[in-house]
Amino acid sequence: MNTFQPQAIIYSQDEEVHRKIGAYVAPLSEVGHVNDPQRVPVVLAQCGPSVLWVDLGSAHSSDVIKETLHHLANTLVIALGIPHSEPMQWAATMELFGTLDAGAQRHDVQALAVAKAADRADL
Repeated sequence: MNTFQPQAIIYSQDEEVHRKIGAYVAPLSEVGHVNDPQRVPVVLAQCGPSVLWVDLGSAHSSDVIKETLHHLANTLVIALGIPHSEPMQWAATMELFGTLDAGAQRHDVQALAVAKAADRADL
């Protein structure tokens, strides 16, 4: 039986997002928090295969996403934002693992994480 849990890294400058998403994802994976965009690639490189949750309301979130997609192919990116907002529309054009309403409830967050992770056995 495989007991490996992928890392979940949350990039947000909002403590409420860190707390909420971290609590929702913790039963499914190890969780780390990063609020400095310069630290994201360093943390991800140390973690190996990971899921990066990016709060689109945080400064430099688009740069974090672009950098991750370009340089860290073993990282899956999920964008958190306000539905129909410009940042969410932009995120929908990127090759992301998924997008999710920043106000999503526990079930929605866990369902996305589990469904998508099941599709990616290499995590």
